[in-house]
Amino acid sequence: MAQKGDQKSAIVTDAIDDEAIIYASVLASSYIVPMVLNAAIELGVLDIINEAGPDKKLSSSEIASTVGAKNPCAGPSIDRMLRLLASHSVLKCSIGDGDDGESIRRVYELTPVGRLFVKNKEGGSLVGFLGFSHNQAILDIRHYMKDAVLEGGIPFKLAHGLPAFEYMRGDPEFSSAFNTAVSFHSSMVTEKILDRYTGFQDVSVLIDVGGGRGTTLNMIISKYPHIKGINIDLPQVIGGAPHFEGIEHIGGNMFEEVPARGDAIFLKRVCHNWSDEKCLKVLKNCHAALEDNGKLIIVDSIMPDESGSSLVDKYVSHYDNIMFTQHEGKERTEEEFRALGKEAGFSGFQLACCACAHWVMELRK
Repeated sequence: MAQKGDQKSAIVTDAIDDEAIIYASVLASSYIVPMVLNAAIELGVLDIINEAGPDKKLSSSEIASTVGAKNPCAGPSIDRMLRLLASHSVLKCSIGDGDDGESIRRVYELTPVGRLFVKNKEGGSLVGFLGFSHNQAILDIRHYMKDAVLEGGIPFKLAHGLPAFEYMRGDPEFSSAFNTAVSFHSSMVTEKILDRYTGFQDVSVLIDVGGGRGTTLNMIISKYPHIKGINIDLPQVIGGAPHFEGIEHIGGNMFEEVPARGDAIFLKRVCHNWSDEKCLKVLKNCHAALEDNGKLIIVDSIMPDESGSSLVDKYVSHYDNIMFTQHEGKERTEEEFRALGKEAGFSGFQLACCACAHWVMELRK
């Protein structure tokens, strides 16, 4: 005879449909996806499929024969990994006849998502970003999220005693992983923006504030060679910047001043790293450095007013929580950007275009 507790459990379960139970179970075990994807990259599996050619599909046994495995079960193990990646649209799986003519044979090819995890891919790759996500300094944050909510603070600083940007100075491996992750991701987003945004056409002098080593600015100048580019970042960052035709590197602190003047300022993926107070300082300094009627071009994600479950909603919420755990910033709503711009002295605000969940915003002086 069933106990009362068992009956209560059965009633609760009956009230939840199968799909909800399955989805909750997938969420609870979601750690396995980046683990398997990272292992596939380390084994070179995605590179092997890519190098086989655009029309070639490979079986797990064919892949296993090229990874240098001593394990006789490498083929089946790889197949299990590939099936998981196919279920997340990293690969596409097809079924054919086995070598004996009776059994089935699964073969795999890269999807557009999978191509973004091929090493040294021209046009960018997210391999570095995935590697950064597995850095021990990032993994350690998970122990401090509850404390940050209950007692305040930034989880990264609670874990390591320093803000993330300061911590990088003492951990070259972490710093290198961060720079690689940001650089490749930034290049892909910038390429998409340049395909859609036409607001650089009438710019004479473009200042990239917080522009790192000038890679993004160089992409812009390469398309619009009439622009004089000025790249501003901390002196220690500028010190390692390569020479780019048409770009002047200037060391400076954006929280103190923007040490140049131009008719346009570019601020890409900067605001979301910082609190409203620090963002306001940067925006005011940008306003002071602009020529009359100049424009500030901000590139950042925009947090929707209502939370949803679309891919863009997931993307923005992911980054909002990354900012919560690693920095003092956040992803902002359109109204929050408008309010900051107005308080900084800008009189106009418009959304110009969107690329890869990143909005291009124009603020007029």
